[in-house]
Amino acid sequence: MQMPGQNTPPDQSGQAVPAPPAQEQKKQDDGGGGFIDGIRQTIIDNYNGLYKIVLKPRMPEGVVYTMAIIGMFFGLIWAYTAASIVFVDANPNRLNEGAQNQWLQMVAVASNSGSVYGDETAIALAQAIPNPRAQIEALIASGELNPSDQQALQTLLTKLPADIDTAEGTAQEITRPSILINLLNVVILPLILVVVITVVLILLWRFLIYDNIVAPILQRIREATDPEEAARAQKARDELKIQQEQRRLREELAAQASDSDLGEPIMTQLAIFQTGRSFDESYEIETEAGDFLGQSGAVIAEAVDPTPSAIEIWLFDMFSSRNIAKVFVTPSANSDPSVRSRIEADVDNPATDIIVAEPSKSLTIDTDKLRLQAKFASVNFDASGNFDKFNLQMRAWNKDEATAGSTPPMPSAPAPVPTMPAPSPAPSGAPDMSVYDDIQFDPPPAPPSGATTGSSGLPDMSTYDGIQFDPPPAPPSGSSGMGQGNFSAPPPLPSSGSGQFGTMQPLQPPPLMPDDDDDDDPFGGTGDFTPLGGR
Repeated sequence: MQMPGQNTPPDQSGQAVPAPPAQEQKKQDDGGGGFIDGIRQTIIDNYNGLYKIVLKPRMPEGVVYTMAIIGMFFGLIWAYTAASIVFVDANPNRLNEGAQNQWLQMVAVASNSGSVYGDETAIALAQAIPNPRAQIEALIASGELNPSDQQALQTLLTKLPADIDTAEGTAQEITRPSILINLLNVVILPLILVVVITVVLILLWRFLIYDNIVAPILQRIREATDPEEAARAQKARDELKIQQEQRRLREELAAQASDSDLGEPIMTQLAIFQTGRSFDESYEIETEAGDFLGQSGAVIAEAVDPTPSAIEIWLFDMFSSRNIAKVFVTPSANSDPSVRSRIEADVDNPATDIIVAEPSKSLTIDTDKLRLQAKFASVNFDASGNFDKFNLQMRAWNKDEATAGSTPPMPSAPAPVPTMPAPSPAPSGAPDMSVYDDIQFDPPPAPPSGATTGSSGLPDMSTYDGIQFDPPPAPPSGSSGMGQGNFSAPPPLPSSGSGQFGTMQPLQPPPLMPDDDDDDDPFGGTGDFTPLGGR
C-alpha cells in the first residue's frame, strides 16, 4: 500500500519502494557513477599512482630549493655589482646628457680640422644624438667651454641642416620600464624558472643519470678498492640470477600438466639451492579465494660445512595442527651410519620418511586435508657426495576441493528384507504404509507376582489396600497440639561464654592471604575486593 505523498511506485509485493537518496538519484541520472565522478576518480588515481608513488619519493627536498634560490639571488648581486655590464658599440642615444654633450664636442673638434671627419660623416655622427642642434646651442650658451671648443661647435652647427631635429631616422629617447616590470623581469620570473629547472634537473638526475651512469661507476670504484664490497656485490648478483632462474623455472613448472589424481595443485613452487647460498624456504598454502590452509617448506637437515647432506621437507596442516616432515638424503650420507642415525632420530618412521636423493626422485606427505609432493627436477653432488645444487619442485593439493570436484558414486540399493515386501511408492512419491500391516509385536510383560489384573490387562490397584504405614512422630514436649498454633520458642543462643555448644566466639572475617605480587599489580591494588574487610 502506498502512503499519501509518496511518488514511488510499488514493487511486486504491493509495498512502496523508498525513493533513492539525492546522490544516488544523481548517479542514476548521470548513467551510473556519473561522467564527472569518473573524471574525478581518474585524476585522483593518476595523482596517487604517478605523483605519490613514482615522483614524490624522488622530488627535490626543501634544502635543494633553498640552495637554488640563494644561488639565483647571488647571481643577481654579482651581475649588478661585482661584474657590472660594460657597453661596447652602443648607440649614443643610450648615453646620459653629459656623455651626449661630450660626444658632440668630440665630433665638432674632429670635423673642424678636416683631418678626421668630413662634413657628411660629422653630420651623421651628430644626428645619432637626439635633437643635436638644440643641445649644441645649449652648450654654446652655457659659456663653460673654452674658445676653441666653442668655435668648433659653432662651425658644426652651421653645417647641420635646419630640419635635422625632425628629420626621419633621428634617434628617439628610450622609455624606461616601471618598477613593477623590473621586479617581474628581474625577480619573479627568474625565481619561477629556477624552481622549474631545479625540479626537472633533479628528476632527470635521480631517474636516469645517477642510476644508469653515476651509480655503476661508483660501485665499480668501491669494488676495485674494497675486496669485501666486491664479494658482497658478486653475491648479490648471483642471488639475483638465482631468483630470475627460479622465476623462469617456476613459470615453466606451473605450465606443466599435473599427474596427480587430485587434479591441479593449489600451490606450485620451485626451491633452488647452490653451494654457498643460504637455504630455508617456506611457502604458504592458500585457496584461490585466499583462505589459509597451511604451510610447507624445505630446510637443511644435516650439513657438512659448507654443503648439506640432507634436506628436510615439511608440511603443516592448519586443520589438524600437525607438522609432518620427511628427509631427502644423499647416497653417501645414507651409507654413513653416524649421519643416518642422526637423521633417523628426527623422523617418525625411518623406513618411509628417509628417501635417497636422485634425479626425478619424489616424496609425498599426506594429512587429512592436504597433500605435498616434492620432486627433484635436477640434482648435482660435489666431490664429497653432498648436495652441490638442485632444483626441487614442490606442489600441494587440497583434498577437499578434489573430493568436491569429483562425482560421488551412487549408493547401492539396500537388500530387500525376506520377511517384508519391498515398499511400493505411492502416486505422491511417499512409501505405501500398508506393507507394515502384518508386523507383530511382543506381548506386554507379565504383572508382578501377587498382583491381580483387571479386564483391561492393567494391574488391579485393590491389591495394595492392606498396606499399613507407620504413624507420624509425636509432637515435641510442652506443645499443646498442632491445631492450637502454640509453639515453644527456642532458647536464645549465648553471645559469649560456655554452654551446651561450648565456648562461643564472635564471628571473625577470614584471614587475608598475603599479597606477594604488589609489584606485578599495574593498578596498585585498586582492583582488590575483600567481602569482610580490607587493608
